[in-house]
Amino acid sequence: MVGKTYALIFSFIAITSLSHALPVHIADDLPCASYPCRPSTSDLSYLASSPSTFITREGIGNGYALSRRASKVPPKVPAKPPVPVTPAPSTPKPVAPSVPAPVHPPPVVPPPATVPPPPPAAAPPASAPAPPPPSTPAPPPPVTPSSAGPTDAEKIQASSLMTKVAPHIFVGDAKNLFTGRHTSSLLKSTFPGVAGNCRRATGLCDFDISGVAGRKKNSPTNKTAWDDSVWSQADISGVCTQAIALAIHNNGLKQNSAWSVLGKTGSNICLKINVKTKTNEVSSCFPTSINPTTAAAGSVMFG
Repeated sequence: MVGKTYALIFSFIAITSLSHALPVHIADDLPCASYPCRPSTSDLSYLASSPSTFITREGIGNGYALSRRASKVPPKVPAKPPVPVTPAPSTPKPVAPSVPAPVHPPPVVPPPATVPPPPPAAAPPASAPAPPPPSTPAPPPPVTPSSAGPTDAEKIQASSLMTKVAPHIFVGDAKNLFTGRHTSSLLKSTFPGVAGNCRRATGLCDFDISGVAGRKKNSPTNKTAWDDSVWSQADISGVCTQAIALAIHNNGLKQNSAWSVLGKTGSNICLKINVKTKTNEVSSCFPTSINPTTAAAGSVMFG
């Protein structure tokens, strides 16, 4: 009894010693409740080459004695070396060549066009001169008094001629009632019942004597006269002398003429000078119209 006890103790010590020197494997049929769980099957591949100590239900034994049990563990099959995989030659993907962005040069501004001056107009083709229009006698130019006006000698001559014509103006011809008599009072007394048309702006009157009995065919149908309620004989003689002097100065009494002179009322009036061309004497002086004229004093109206 005592011997068995010592044998057990010795066996335990031996097992403990061996467990530190040799790897201990748990048999397949040992429950995990009593011993550490078994390793994976891949860890039993060394049993075929090295002895090992196994703990079974029957006790302890070495690997050679328990080869029957160890044969249950499949030997480790060395893994096949990996087959080298030769990578397929990679065909490089064609890369489209990069097209650089077009560079637009700055717009070229043409210099301003120089417009050549237009060619000179061609001279019109020479043509035959047009025939001159039929010649018509030009009207005589109006007689304009000289800037100097009548001379003193011409004024004296005009005053002398006025003295000679005064009876014709203020009295008239006793044998011919239709000549002379260029005052309003004289005409009214000569032709009773004939009313005169007088203009206050000029102090001149107009008498229609076309219906007077005894009028000759060559006698005038109307007569103009000074309104002697406005004009005196001296006033009438003064304006007639001016008109006669202008006629002497400009045409030498070669023809009848009419002239603008300043009247008594401040308006210009037109006086006609009749002359005897053979003797260069004045035969009459009277107004041509009872209306004022716009012509400047000293201007010739006709003649």
